[in-house]
Amino acid sequence: MILPSPEKLERLEKALRGLQPNAKIIRSEYDEVDPKEILNTHRFDFETASQAGSSKQFARAGLWISALAEEERQYNLGEDFEKIPDWDKKYGDRVTKLVFIGIDMNREEMERTLNKTLLAPEEIEQDWRKLPDPFTKKYNEIIK
Repeated sequence: MILPSPEKLERLEKALRGLQPNAKIIRSEYDEVDPKEILNTHRFDFETASQAGSSKQFARAGLWISALAEEERQYNLGEDFEKIPDWDKKYGDRVTKLVFIGIDMNREEMERTLNKTLLAPEEIEQDWRKLPDPFTKKYNEIIK
């Protein structure tokens, strides 16, 4: 498991405190948190959260490990970088995780619905540069 340095953790916690100063920050590994720490705590105050405050902006977090040159990967992670959780032989650590938090959610139905949106292997391999870009026109309208 690759953990951020204490300095990076402190920077992250500082940013989180800036977004929600009264929030309880719980450090965990693999999302192992006692549900009693987060459910029915009555810590969330909608009035406080909805008040206008300072704006926070986040920038790029860094490169994917798999985007590094092999020498850099080995220098930073050693020979066992492919043992990283979620490492894919083709895409490396390029992964997106989607989290839903709610009550009485039907996990199987949600997974079935989301799986319908996945691309087929031939769609992934096609030349995407030849596809129409529906966003360029809208983007150009916005920046005018």
